[in-house]
Amino acid sequence: MHGFYYVYIILVGVCLLRSVIRKDILTVYFSVVLLVDLYMFFFYKQIGFNLHPYAIIFYCCYFIYYYRSLAAKPGVSYGLIFLILCLGLGLVFSSENPYSIPLIMMLSVVYIVIPLLWFFNEIMSGNDQKITDKQKFWTSTAMLFWIVFFIFKMIPLYFFDSNDPDFLRVLDNIYQVATIISYLIFCKSLYHR
Repeated sequence: MHGFYYVYIILVGVCLLRSVIRKDILTVYFSVVLLVDLYMFFFYKQIGFNLHPYAIIFYCCYFIYYYRSLAAKPGVSYGLIFLILCLGLGLVFSSENPYSIPLIMMLSVVYIVIPLLWFFNEIMSGNDQKITDKQKFWTSTAMLFWIVFFIFKMIPLYFFDSNDPDFLRVLDNIYQVATIISYLIFCKSLYHR
């Protein structure tokens, strides 16, 4: 299990390095992912403060900002960010469970709807540039790929934790591999504009 984690961390580090070299907007995302996951792996047991719920809120807001060009008016994106921030913080503070189903659903909706809207917009616009030459194609693909496995792991998490922990470990390994694949796709996005 730790082997998957180390591969994942190295891959996020490579994505961060590539995004810094390119001066890419995804630098912020990869920096937060790396810091949160390193903290959770090395310091969470000693400190006991779970950053994941706050990271989920950040990721939702970040990708709404990243895809802000989808909104007809610029204020719509900022309004959505404010709404997600308020809703997310409300969910975090109102639940004792850091991985509450409403928070997971919020992340799932953002990670599914926004990339699909981008794909729809690209298909409808019909411009001359190949869709696979666009960074957001690869970012959207990575997000959609990852969220499918995230949902597959998180929704039945509590059921399998109490009824079939062995199968939960299998699900977690599948999720770790899917996460690595999604970051390989993110890395591919960093070679496109």
